[in-house]
Amino acid sequence: MRSRLLLLSILACPTLAAADTLDVPADFATLQEAVDAALSGDRIRVAKGTYAGFVLEGKSDITIEGKGKPVLDGAGAPGAIVTLSEAGGIELDGLIVRDSGERGVLIADCSDITLRRCTIEDVGSDGIRAWGTSGLLIEKCTVQDTGDGIDLSPEDSSGASNGAIIRKNDFVRNESGIDIAGNGHFIEKNHFDDIVDVAVFLDEDTTSVTISKNTIDNPESAMLLRGSGHVVEKNKVKSTRNEGITVEASDCRIEKNKIDRVDDDAIDVEGDDNQILKNRIKRSNDNGIELDPADGKPFAVTGNLLEKNDIRQSDGHGVFIGATVAGNTFVKNKASKSDGFDLMSEAAEDSNTFEGNQFGTTQFP
Repeated sequence: MRSRLLLLSILACPTLAAADTLDVPADFATLQEAVDAALSGDRIRVAKGTYAGFVLEGKSDITIEGKGKPVLDGAGAPGAIVTLSEAGGIELDGLIVRDSGERGVLIADCSDITLRRCTIEDVGSDGIRAWGTSGLLIEKCTVQDTGDGIDLSPEDSSGASNGAIIRKNDFVRNESGIDIAGNGHFIEKNHFDDIVDVAVFLDEDTTSVTISKNTIDNPESAMLLRGSGHVVEKNKVKSTRNEGITVEASDCRIEKNKIDRVDDDAIDVEGDDNQILKNRIKRSNDNGIELDPADGKPFAVTGNLLEKNDIRQSDGHGVFIGATVAGNTFVKNKASKSDGFDLMSEAAEDSNTFEGNQFGTTQFP
């Protein structure tokens, strides 16, 4: 009796539709036709070739997978080549998106979007642009020869994106690498090379961004941090044409970064209540670490802790402290072989606290 009831229960259940694989161009001549026909759970498989872009709106749980590196060509037209709007659970894998006058991929008001092993190139403005989106994962992609590589700033009535993970990507010859707004993003293990402006830029309203284990070569500047509560750790910065890491933020931890051969200051602290810890700095063309307020900025440059930083061969000073800078603590830092002073302070010695530092040469007023 029990087994019979179980069988009747199974027979009474509605039949679940099986997920389909839609092949382009075998089943559908264009990607747009396949996207329009796709249902939740379906996979669109795109063969080698060149195709127009597409718009996917209001759908969920669809994978679009390239086989043989198919190219989505925008032919230099304005707008985005790929647009995802009010969608969720969409994955783009193995596609080449190229030649747009404006944007490569636009992601608007979506959730749980994944771009993996895609190439976005030759785009006039943003390689990848996202707003109002949560759970964005961009992984193992190449973004090259674009304006902004990735831009997560808000647009009109839509807010910024939150909680994006950007990891193991290559950014090459972009005007800027990543422009971040919103909260709780992770930027990890990316490589930036030959960025015209700033490799990683955090907007003023940005909070709690982690920037970890990235390699940044040959940018104008490596990072410009605004907002608050960020963690910047274990990054490698080399050969900037301007500053290394500029901290116009508060309550950040800048730790264990390696900075070599920058044309200006390696770390420029212009905010309050930050921790600058265990960084290794070599051969900056100006100061190794500078504390001095920027013109027109609201910070006094106070409450910062600098501890166990190692600074060598600065063409300017190892550590430079501006005349109005006060209330900061310097513990067990080392600076040596500076062309100027290892510690140069325009502020009086008792304006800041110094404990157990090793500065070969010092200058106070």
